[in-house]
Amino acid sequence: MNKLLAANFSRLFKNKVFWICCIFAFCYGVFMQVMNYLTTTASGEVPQIDDLFFSFSIWTGILLSAFISLFLGTEYSDGTIRNKLVIGHRRRDIYLSNLIVCITAGAVMCAFNLIASFAVGLPLMGRFDAGAELVFATCIGILAAAAAFASICTMISMLCQNRAAATVINILLIFLLLFVSLYIRAWLEAPETITTQSVVMNEKGGSSVTTEEVPIPFI
Repeated sequence: MNKLLAANFSRLFKNKVFWICCIFAFCYGVFMQVMNYLTTTASGEVPQIDDLFFSFSIWTGILLSAFISLFLGTEYSDGTIRNKLVIGHRRRDIYLSNLIVCITAGAVMCAFNLIASFAVGLPLMGRFDAGAELVFATCIGILAAAAAFASICTMISMLCQNRAAATVINILLIFLLLFVSLYIRAWLEAPETITTQSVVMNEKGGSSVTTEEVPIPFI
């Protein structure tokens, strides 16, 4: 297991796609904080670092789906997994070592983004409007989401030997999960009821407007 982890981490830190994803995460953090500051100050509003600080969470699954598919797909195309099995490594150890490395890759990408966002956002806009506990909990949540995305993509990439097919399946699945999560979030943030108005005609030909609170159904 230790040899598998050492070999995988060596491959990870030499992988160009991994470093491209990390650079993108870093540049995205810088770009979003600068744009947040410029747009809010141009409109005369007070900039808040909270507004777009955690927006990178949407990109985490997309980057991991592409990276993991290519990273693990190489083991099938190059015959690396076959060689590992031949020399006596168990399938469980191979899978766990790949999973640990992929989760670490996702955490490193998130760390690059958070470091860039902190380094640029705090000097420009000051402290968070939210409490420290909420900010910390959100950071942990983003890392947990990255671990979940990495686990799903690792499972699919290990089950599907075709690298191109695994890449397509992972990307489509991640987009599907993102759309579902956005829908669930919109539903959770919606008010429990809406106010409706209706016109009631009386016997004398007049009318009156009545208001009623109607619960919003789950659609």
